[in-house]
Amino acid sequence: MGKTEEAEKYQALIWVAPYAHVLIAKYGQAYSADGTHCMSVHGWRAIPLCVLNSLGNPVAIGIAWAPTENAAAMTLLCRQVAAQCQKYGVRCPFEHECPTSFRDHRDLHMAPDWVDPLEKDIICFPPLRAFIKSVFQKSTDTGLIPDEDDRPTFMTDGGPAFRNLSDLFNLHHLLCKKHLYALDHLGNTSDK
Repeated sequence: MGKTEEAEKYQALIWVAPYAHVLIAKYGQAYSADGTHCMSVHGWRAIPLCVLNSLGNPVAIGIAWAPTENAAAMTLLCRQVAAQCQKYGVRCPFEHECPTSFRDHRDLHMAPDWVDPLEKDIICFPPLRAFIKSVFQKSTDTGLIPDEDDRPTFMTDGGPAFRNLSDLFNLHHLLCKKHLYALDHLGNTSDK
């Protein structure tokens, strides 16, 4: 349980599953998180951190119970998960924090590394853009396929807390299907 420095207010309540280290050792390459809405009398949210197993099913390894989806609560959760993994000798993507320069995540839709220069209705993982473009132009160049990057993937909604968390722990941040369709450039907001 963390408290803010300026007052005796609780920042978040944290629960880490006793089996978290086992799931991370076996399936620790894909994670997911999203907060609930209006689930308590006081407006606090449950924000589960899940490992995606080999079938793509999310299994909770920890939960932050916090007033909002905020990076401080999620960072506290990830540090507790990392402490449990360290106790059992399991490598965890949350054990090393990466210093990053601050980016205002409200402006990410305009950032060059987030804007896809291909057709508006095609969404492409940034390192693959040059290769995909060569495929579409019918001049496939396999030399444009990037080297394998073994960083874990963190799939969430577009909330700034989750983007900040993925930056802090150097994770690939991907939008979930529902929120990816919500950003459809053609104005389609349906959940396909």
